[in-house]
Formats: sequence, structure tokens, C-alpha cells
Amino acid sequence: MARRPYRQAGWLVVLLLCVGCQEALSPQARQLLQNGYAASTAGNNQTVIDSMDAFLRDNAKSARADEAYYLRGLAKYHSGDLAGAKADLQAALDRTGKKEVAGKAALALGDLAWDADDMPAASDKYATAIVNINSSAPPADHAAYRLGCALQRLGRWQEADVQFSRVAELFAGGELASRAGRRMHCRAWTIQAGAFDNKSRAEAAARELVSRNLPASVQPTMGEGKLLFVVQVGRYSNHEQAAAALPSISQYQPDAFVAATR
Repeated sequence: MARRPYRQAGWLVVLLLCVGCQEALSPQARQLLQNGYAASTAGNNQTVIDSMDAFLRDNAKSARADEAYYLRGLAKYHSGDLAGAKADLQAALDRTGKKEVAGKAALALGDLAWDADDMPAASDKYATAIVNINSSAPPADHAAYRLGCALQRLGRWQEADVQFSRVAELFAGGELASRAGRRMHCRAWTIQAGAFDNKSRAEAAARELVSRNLPASVQPTMGEGKLLFVVQVGRYSNHEQAAAALPSISQYQPDAFVAATR
């Protein structure tokens, strides 16, 4: 799993243009906000934080404070201040009446919850993001794919399929669409202990695990545009059971991981 929030720089410029005339701010305040957008686009997180600190000292009740909280929260996320990021992003979401800010703040909060392995919170925030952003353009694919994964973790398999279908149809040809196709219609969990483009090698790996009293089998699947033979060990009704079984398999296959299966 990626451990970085979705980069949102291109959208920041659009937001600045869209909301720049909503409220009369002092020239100094407008400059601070513009500096924050420019620094965020450039990835200069400390400059964003400093500029938004200065903006919020005098403009915390302005109609554009939501943008400042969002920009600062995203910069704190990228800087590793997760608690500060969560507080600022939630403040942006709570205060805003702008769909753009609501969608991006919810998306970042979803990523925070995802990184913390809090799937109920992740699913809630990704769902909020999806209804506030353009559903046919990135980062909607990111939000829908992760929402589907979170719903699978919660045992809500059919709801997950809806999200994976969305990604597969609207973003066909993309990497997330390919991943979504592989996860669609899954209804259980397993331990994946290898993927091979040669069936004989996969069967040999499975036999080695079976010799250690592990219930391994080989399942064909499409991955990376070609047929692969995946070694799976066990079948579990929930993610927690599969995660508990993982150490007994990873001692023989260090790269083994929990995976959804049909």
C-alpha cells in the first residue's frame, strides 16, 4: 500500500482561480494565500505552513479560511505531522461550503485513515470525497479504488464491487482499473505466496508449502496484461483471520501477503 497522500497540486490552481473573488481580503492576506497555493504546487511544505499560519492569525473567520486550513493540513500531511494534518483537514471540511475543498479535504482525510488502517473512517471519508469531486477524472479513481478496498475489509463485498466497477469503466486502461478488475467479485481472503508466469514453477512452490502442512493451491489470474499463476494459502472469511495466519506462511515465503480472492 502506498503511504503517501494523493498529490493534488494541479487542482490547487483551479481552486485558486474559482474562489479568488469570493471575499474581499486585504492585499497582504491575498498574497499570503497565493503564496500558499504556489508553495503547495511546488511541494514547499514549510512555506505553505508558515504562510497559512500568518493568514489564519488575522483571517480565521473569513470565508477563505477553509482553503487555508486545507492547504496547511495537506502540507502537514506531507511533512509527517499526521495529528496536525488531521485537525486542519477536518477544520477545512467542517467549515467549507465549496465542493472542491470538501472533496479534497475528505480525500486527504481518507488517506490519513487508510494509512492508520482505520477502514471505517477511510470508507466514510472516501465516500464523502467521491460525491464532491468530478467522478470521471482523477483523483476520483484513487478515491473509488480505495473505497472499494476499505469496503472489502469491512466485509461489504457487493458495495465494494460497485466502486471497482466505477474505476474499471471510467478509467479503463489505467493501473487502478486493472487492479479493480482483479478485486471485483472477491468474497473472501487468502494469503498470496507467489505469482509466476510459469505454471510448473507455481505448482512446485505450492507443493513445497503443502509439504509443510499448509493448504496451498494454484489459481490462474490475469495480471499486468498476462496470465499469471498465483499460489494461495487458505481461505478466510475476514481480513483479521487471514492476517493472523500470515506469519505462519511468511516464514517460508517472506513476500507473502493478505489478498482478496473470489
